[in-house]
Amino acid sequence: MQEVIAKSDRGKIVLVEIRSFLQGCVLEINAVARRGDMSDQQWSSQSNKIGSALLGDYPSEELPAELLRIGVQLRDGRKVTSLTQNLSSVEEEDRSKSPNLLLVPMRGHVASAGDTLFQINEHLWMQPLPPAEPFDLVVEWPTVGIPVTRRSIDGARIVNAAQQATPFWDN
Repeated sequence: MQEVIAKSDRGKIVLVEIRSFLQGCVLEINAVARRGDMSDQQWSSQSNKIGSALLGDYPSEELPAELLRIGVQLRDGRKVTSLTQNLSSVEEEDRSKSPNLLLVPMRGHVASAGDTLFQINEHLWMQPLPPAEPFDLVVEWPTVGIPVTRRSIDGARIVNAAQQATPFWDN
């Protein structure tokens, strides 16, 4: 399953695939910013800001425009974002806001910058599996002109795929 979630003339966010497991699923998302007609200096500055935004921690600060935002909202109203840096940083208070729902980067952010493109590859662990009904994948990336955009994802397909998953070990 590969689907363009949002795009503008300066960027694109793609859901590459969803891998289902017994306990949850992995959302693989690629986001690409393109240079367009920026000068070398402008592109260098923009690339540095995007890279720096990936490394920040923004619990109560205003989010920088360069930060790629990814979230999930279930039909029951629960929602969660990828702004949590890792599973160990999920505070008990955060868990109480969306009980039992997590969306965390699996291995940090993988990014690469070149002369014309800046690419981000995210693997986000969602736990538990979504209900077997549609839910929204929500993205935003202001610096490339992508506003808040929602795309409906079929939770039933994810749950059905998870039922085919087998554990690595028997016990």
